[in-house]
Amino acid sequence: MFSRFSHLLLGLIFFPLMACAAGQDQYQDGVHYITLPEPVATQTGDNVEVAEIFWYGCGHCYTFEPLVNQWEKSLPEGVELVKSPAMWNAPMKIHRKCFTQLRHWAYLRRFTKIYSTRCMSSVSV
Repeated sequence: MFSRFSHLLLGLIFFPLMACAAGQDQYQDGVHYITLPEPVATQTGDNVEVAEIFWYGCGHCYTFEPLVNQWEKSLPEGVELVKSPAMWNAPMKIHRKCFTQLRHWAYLRRFTKIYSTRCMSSVSV
């Protein structure tokens, strides 16, 4: 009984991984993505721009942030991470204004550290 269960469990775990690895080099324009007819202006100039959309009030975003920061350190040359606050309701608009002002005044890194240790310490995801 254990043997059947372990084989089923291993199959459920590894089959999706093998399927992802097998199709990794087979992305095609028009099928899996589209090439835009006109390049979109980015904040990073000619670099590849990866945008992180987040909200300071989201526990999931808070949990994901250390992973994003670690990943950002390993980005290859020519790739930059751009953080952009989500904004679809009134509280989010206030947070976006705060983010924009803090970034403008170069206090964003300090605020993020304070926020993550004091404000989000009670968030349970």
